Amino acid sequence: MDDLTSRIKALAKREGVSLIGVASARGWKVARGRSPKDILPGARSIIVLAMPVPDKVIEEATVGERENVKKAIRREMERVGSKIMEILTKNGYVNVMPSGNIPSNAKQLPGLIPLKYAACRAGLGAIGKSSLLITPQYGPRVRLAAIVTSAPLTPDKPLNVDFCGTCIVCEKVCVGKAFREGRHDTEICWRAESELGEHVPGLPYKLCPAPCLKLCPVGKLKQKYRVS
Repeated sequence: MDDLTSRIKALAKREGVSLIGVASARGWKVARGRSPKDILPGARSIIVLAMPVPDKVIEEATVGERENVKKAIRREMERVGSKIMEILTKNGYVNVMPSGNIPSNAKQLPGLIPLKYAACRAGLGAIGKSSLLITPQYGPRVRLAAIVTSAPLTPDKPLNVDFCGTCIVCEKVCVGKAFREGRHDTEICWRAESELGEHVPGLPYKLCPAPCLKLCPVGKLKQKYRVS
């Protein structure tokens, strides 16, 4: 299956995907209904795609502008994902591309998998103190997408790295004060976003200005944190 895995990764790179990794569908420690096998009973692999949000967008754009760029990146990954699934289907495998991103312990929003958790298992990065995925190439400034497939692809090794160390920048700047004893609480974060976030015309919900994303040193000093 190395050949098929290599073909898929090469296709993704040719089509402009910055990072791609593969995780096994086995051994997922997530809430019931959140594992790949809950979405696709015959799942054997998860292909995770990542593309960076441009630094200028993170550092200078309004919340609404940033959201529009994120949506455009998502559409681009869906386009590439469709090409990948076409190859997998031609090889006789069943595939699905769930949308959205949720914490690994979320008990709502059926039909989704925790993309950040999937990305960690696929070797793309590690979860930081902010609960954001941090990659060595782009820090937390990335968007994710995943394909759940019945294909037995070759999985990548997770990164064994702690990008945060003693840094507490995200805790200091958190709009919703969502840290409890040094740990980020995603439920508090979501509630704070709905109450304190910025309203964007055309959206039925508010958006956090995300200073944790903007000020994370791994995103601002990317070369320093690269791993081999």
